[in-house]
Parts: sequence; structure tokens; C-alpha cells
Amino acid sequence: MPIGVLGWMLVYHNGAVTEADAHRVAEGSVGFIWMENPDVATVETVLRETYQCHPLVVDDCLHMDQRPKVDVYPDHAYLPFYVLADRGRLLEIAIVIGSNFVICISKEHVPFLADLRKEFLRSPNRMNSSGIILYHILDACVHGYLDYVDRIEARINDLENRLIEDPYVSIAETVFRMKRRLHKLRKIFSGERDLMTVLRHSDFPYTAEESSVYLGDVYDHLNRVVEEIDTFRDTITGLIDMQTNIKGDRMNATIKTLTVVSMFFLPASFIVGLYGINVKGVPEYRWSWGYGWVWGWIIVSTVSMWWYFKKKKWF
Repeated sequence: MPIGVLGWMLVYHNGAVTEADAHRVAEGSVGFIWMENPDVATVETVLRETYQCHPLVVDDCLHMDQRPKVDVYPDHAYLPFYVLADRGRLLEIAIVIGSNFVICISKEHVPFLADLRKEFLRSPNRMNSSGIILYHILDACVHGYLDYVDRIEARINDLENRLIEDPYVSIAETVFRMKRRLHKLRKIFSGERDLMTVLRHSDFPYTAEESSVYLGDVYDHLNRVVEEIDTFRDTITGLIDMQTNIKGDRMNATIKTLTVVSMFFLPASFIVGLYGINVKGVPEYRWSWGYGWVWGWIIVSTVSMWWYFKKKKWF
């Protein structure tokens, strides 16, 4: 049965990979089928009729939005996995794996699957088992996570630098949006990490010892992603506290400066006020050096305060 322009099938046999229409793969061969936004009839035909998949698998592939899990049936297994599309949007890929076939279904175009197709045609031995095909799919997904995590780290560093330069910049909306986003990503990625634990286990029938080693590498990368996201969640939560603290420090510095400046004028205000009182008998009023005396008193008291503040390291 032809899959059409929105899908393809590759068949590995005796060290060679060829393209074919969707059919039941014979023993000794390995098949890889990809379907992009297929209609209900195509999914029913390929999964239910051609590969005799369980009705629950067919239903899950028709109605996506599943949490990461592994459902194992007598001759196949179903696992949903997620790829990061544009702007960090999560796109589900429904994967059905058997002893000699892998079927991928997505609602949208997934660029790395087209790249895998070219890679398998160029290097046939990269799809010599269903477990190895599964590894290449999951590895490509997780490498996308690593790239996204690096972009998040750069974004957080940029926010920190902006806060240091201007603590009054508005970041609250960005921070809370990132926090919600990271919470959703962590929920999915931690579920996928648990999924990888199942795939690496010896009881899972479709990952041989060789592919299990490769899946362990994917697990390590996924574990790193989850740990990085946990760190980012704590960091962005601290950005608001950081902004509040920087604002407080700058406000304290401003108040301290204003206080010191006002203190310099306090002696002058006192002296001027003292000689400005309307009382007869002040000796300096009739003294020819009275004006200079007042200025000298003001200068000496101001310099003395400056020396005292400097000694106390108040500025």
C-alpha cells in the first residue's frame, strides 16, 4: 500500500536499504515507516491490518497528546516521545516498535526524520535492527533538548546581565513565563527519563545488548537535561529576589549619599541660624572680623565632618 507523499518506508535486507510501499516486513528484514499527519484510514490500514497492532495502540496513535510511557504487547510496543519544534514547542511522535519494524507517526513535519531517511540510505547498517532505529530517533530528539537547554542558559545569563546594568528593567513577565515553560518541559522530560529506564532494562524485548548500550547514552543526556532544568527553575526564581536586592542596595546607596550631603550642610545651617537670630548683644555683630569668623567656623566644621565620615568609611 503506498503511504503517499507525506510518508515513506525503508527496508533493510542483507546489508542494503531500499524504499518500498507499506507492507508487512518479512523475517530477516527490518522496516522503518514514517507517516506525517496521516488520515484515519491510513493509520487503520498500516497499524491494524498490516501489522496487527493492538486496538489501544491504534487509538493512541489516532488521538495523540499522551504522556511518556511504554506499553508492551505480545509482538510490539508503543511509546510516545516528544521532539522540540519551533520556539520550544513540544511535538509528539507516536512510535510503534516490533522485533523487525519501527513505525513513527507525527502530526507535523519533523526535519530530523527526513535526515534519518537520508542517513539510512547512505549507511544501511545504521538500521540493521529495530532497537538501533529506535536509538537514532530518541537520540535526535534528546540532542534537540540539549540545544534548547543551551539557549535557555544563554537567555538566563542575558537576564542576569540586564539586571546588573539596570535593576529597574521589567523582567517579571518573562521570568514567570519561563518558569511555567520549564515546569511543563520538566514534567515531560522526567517522564521520558523513566521511559528510557524501561527501554534499557533487559526485560524489554526489542533492544538488544548493543542498542541498550547506546540507549544508556541517551539516558545520560536526558538525565543531564532534567538536572539543568531543575537548576534553571531555581535560578529564574532567584532572579526576582536578585532584582529586589539590587534595587534595595542602590536605594540604600542613594539614601546614604543624600544623608551624607545633608549632614555636610547641617553645621552651616546651625551656624547661620545662630547668627540669624534677632537678639541684641551678640559679640560678633560689632566685630570687624565677624563675617570671616563665621565662614571659618562653617569651613572647619564641614571639613571635620568630612574627615570623620572618611575615617568611619561611610563613603
